[in-house]
Amino acid sequence: MLGPNNVAICDPSDCRTVLKSHRFIKGDIYDKLDILGGTMFTTRSPKVANTRRRQIGPAFTLSHLSAMEPVIIECGINAIRNKWDGLISQASGDRPSAEINFSQHFSLATFDIMGTLGYGQKFNALKNNQSQITNWLFNFNKLTMISITFKAIERFPLNLIARRLIKSKDEFFAYGDKVVQTRRNQINSGELSEKPTDILQALLDSEDPESKARMTPKEISAETIEIMVAGSETTSLTMTWALHYLLLYPEVYSKAVSEVRGKFPFNHTITYNEAKMHLQYIEAFIYETLRIHAVSGIPLPRVVPQGGVTLQGHFLPEGTTIAVNIAGANHHQETWKKPRKFMPERFLSDEKAKQTLLTFSSGVRVCPGRNLAFYEMMILLSNIIKDYDLALPADALFRPESKDKYGNPRAMPCIQNLTVCPKNPERDCRVVFPNSRIPGSSLSKITRTKLRIDSLFGRGGQVSIDDYYRYGDIYTTGPNSVVICNPSDCRSVLGTHRFAKTSSYKAFALVEENIFTTRSPELVHTRRKQVGPAFTHGHLNEMEPMIMEFGIHAIRQKWDQALSQSLDGKKATVNYAEHFFLSAFDIVGALGYGQKFNALINNKAQAVDWVNDYLLLSVIKMVFGDINRFPINFFVRRLIESKNDFAAFGNAATQKRRDMLASGELTEKPKDILQALLEGEDPDSKIKMTPLQITAENIIFLIAGTDTTSLTLSWTLHYLMLYPNTYKKAVSEVRSKFRRNHTISYAEAKANLPYIEACIYESMRIQPVSGIPLLRVVPKGGATFQGYFLPEGTKIGVNIAGVNHHQGTWNNPRKFFPERFIENEKAKQNVFTFSSGVRICPGRHLAQYEMLIMLSNILKDYDFELPDDALFRPDVLNSFGYPQTMPCTHYLSVGPMYPERDCRIVISKAEDY
Repeated sequence: MLGPNNVAICDPSDCRTVLKSHRFIKGDIYDKLDILGGTMFTTRSPKVANTRRRQIGPAFTLSHLSAMEPVIIECGINAIRNKWDGLISQASGDRPSAEINFSQHFSLATFDIMGTLGYGQKFNALKNNQSQITNWLFNFNKLTMISITFKAIERFPLNLIARRLIKSKDEFFAYGDKVVQTRRNQINSGELSEKPTDILQALLDSEDPESKARMTPKEISAETIEIMVAGSETTSLTMTWALHYLLLYPEVYSKAVSEVRGKFPFNHTITYNEAKMHLQYIEAFIYETLRIHAVSGIPLPRVVPQGGVTLQGHFLPEGTTIAVNIAGANHHQETWKKPRKFMPERFLSDEKAKQTLLTFSSGVRVCPGRNLAFYEMMILLSNIIKDYDLALPADALFRPESKDKYGNPRAMPCIQNLTVCPKNPERDCRVVFPNSRIPGSSLSKITRTKLRIDSLFGRGGQVSIDDYYRYGDIYTTGPNSVVICNPSDCRSVLGTHRFAKTSSYKAFALVEENIFTTRSPELVHTRRKQVGPAFTHGHLNEMEPMIMEFGIHAIRQKWDQALSQSLDGKKATVNYAEHFFLSAFDIVGALGYGQKFNALINNKAQAVDWVNDYLLLSVIKMVFGDINRFPINFFVRRLIESKNDFAAFGNAATQKRRDMLASGELTEKPKDILQALLEGEDPDSKIKMTPLQITAENIIFLIAGTDTTSLTLSWTLHYLMLYPNTYKKAVSEVRSKFRRNHTISYAEAKANLPYIEACIYESMRIQPVSGIPLLRVVPKGGATFQGYFLPEGTKIGVNIAGVNHHQGTWNNPRKFFPERFIENEKAKQNVFTFSSGVRICPGRHLAQYEMLIMLSNILKDYDFELPDDALFRPDVLNSFGYPQTMPCTHYLSVGPMYPERDCRIVISKAEDY
């Protein structure tokens, strides 16, 4: 009971009974609302309502909305982006975090959308923070509220109070008349070659299909004002409450972020159809907002018709005013489970729940613009959640931990005018962009363009070092992307499978998923147990003769031949980067495929071409996605054939080994990686790898094992040439411990050559060949690093170069100083070049075997000096006072940019000692 002859109903079934037909006509309060002269919303006449609905309906069909979508995107999400990106770019110094009033911005954006569609003109309200039309709308709403409260605003003394508001309403109406007439003139004169696709044109063209009646200019103007008022305010307020509830319920926000960022890339604008098809959870939380906080909060009054009606067992006589309580129906406890809780899951895969919702009314007077509202809300909210990390400001009063008496997060207070608005929007509708406070370039806050350009031009390795020194322990590289450099933070990320690898690793699984590319913790565990035995110290000791044969012995043969062919027979110039690469290739190829590639002897091998083609195809797949789709498949045809030949070669090598063992051709099982992979099994499941899986793992071992080992050796020798005292110490150490004609084993080097080992560690530290950040994804619930909360789905790059230069860990990190590793096991553990934690490189021990054997023996056997024309020498210093290193380039690993120029070295046989 609301009063004499007035009742309110909340049962959804009763509400539908009242709203579904014109028998229950609107109450007389709508006469007070009718200050425009009869619109579809205010009219109490069923006949007028039906006629107007048929005239207006075509403006809101899905096909017409689809045609108007570019305007919704331009004036909506694109305008929001421009506004917010501008504020983010200005955040610095004394204003470290961009803060916006989302309620105000949503209101102005929807004004711009509705204004452009309804009047065919751009008001730029969001850009300018106001416009004349916003003033007219504000005054119109105020006049409407006065009309509801008092009976006759035209009479004294109300006419004096409302004079300015009435004048504003008349100006608004006159503006609408002028717009309608201007559009008619433009069409008739041919000034417009095509009719615009907007609401105004739809109203001009539409007619009642039964009576053929069209609306007059004044009727169009009145309906346009009504559409503007209802369409802008209800939509913007629903988005306001939606964002407010998202911030009050972190688990909901995290799910929404995960859904949209898992489906769409950052630089893509999501359309309505895409959102509708792929973003069920975001649609569900919009529905839940409409339910829990219906912006049309006041009851819809209807009048009981002749004969009366019985509802809930109570007879209501004719003439009784029934208030349809939309908010009550949307909180009906027998219809909704835990109705006070914000729970979008109730709308997932439940069309009945959506139909039960009464926010847009129901039946014959259901809101005609509801589809437009959904278009706006789905497009804006989907793209906002995709593009921006959002958080409550530090002084926000209403937070997830602030509970109401029902145990749910307490929502901001509201006030009811024509719609349900926040009571204090300036205080309670503020949001900050948490990652706008994270250091990083202004450009990186809004786009990944710089990251892509750096990657495209191979600058990733050097940029990773420079960015650490510029920004510190954490910084942004793009929206929803941060990089961390603090060793403790990096261990937290790498130490668990919770932070999964990003999908970009799939680009390298061209044959089959492998230990490097998989994102599955289960597969990692299984494969590590299958692969692990190949890289134990015991097995590496058994493989050492092959490491020596294709490593130091092959290098000696190559370099001794170069000396013998030189003019004086004493000195020769060689390219150590090329020779280290081909030697490492021969080692891993012999161990993994059981065959001699002889790449170092022949300066090339077919397998080298296969590896290069495989890497190029992986990069193309990373950039373009599906490589089997036209026209990409046309351009990569040769690369795909090369990849297939590579895989076939691997499969054949595996099968050949199986056949040789089965036939007895091999009396003993070879001591190599291939054999270890054939025999390796998961001790728990007893599962062994298939031939194709062995091939996939061998390809990754060949790529990773060759590049990382050879490049580390190249950088080490380069630094030794730049630091003569370090070179002398290393030479002195090895030549004092071993005879010239002795080949040093790994065990001997490990036990007797701590300084040479320290040189390798320092090279891996100062110039890690895995130079770009290792990408991971923040798991459910988010994570906090360096005081910044990162929501679920944020991409985290573990900056190996940054960790290895961390100024809180290393003294003078820019200086090549091997002494830091002498008798310092903790320092060795702080080098992240081989990664860390659950995805640490399984082949790291093999790399250490190769590098320590190679470097120890060449420093013992040969004297090195820079050629006369070398650009980078000990006396050429950088801006920090240290020898300038040769420039590097980075695609998959960090190598010399110009190896033919900068990796030449003069060798000579070491003098007898």
